[in-house]
Amino acid sequence: MEEVTVEAWNRVFAVNVLGVFLVARAAVPMLRESPDGCIVNTSSIAGLRPSSLGRLFHMQQATAALGNLMKTLPNALGLEVRVNAVAPVGSKGIG
Repeated sequence: MEEVTVEAWNRVFAVNVLGVFLVARAAVPMLRESPDGCIVNTSSIAGLRPSSLGRLFHMQQATAALGNLMKTLPNALGLEVRVNAVAPVGSKGIG
């Protein structure tokens, strides 16, 4: 945590959380018009099972925030748009 700069923190959150939000928000009108509208994002198991790897601290926090975003989007969108996230586990896993 002590090695993560504010700039690195902001960059990771801007791409991994804000970027997903902005793309989803832009796509929702088109997705609502489709009978099969679906948002799918690739996440990481790091947001669910953080490791002790300090250099990944900000990535783990952003991944957790992305996971929360993906859990709350269905409440905001209702039944019109499905929302899914895939969080693959590597061959060695994390933790």
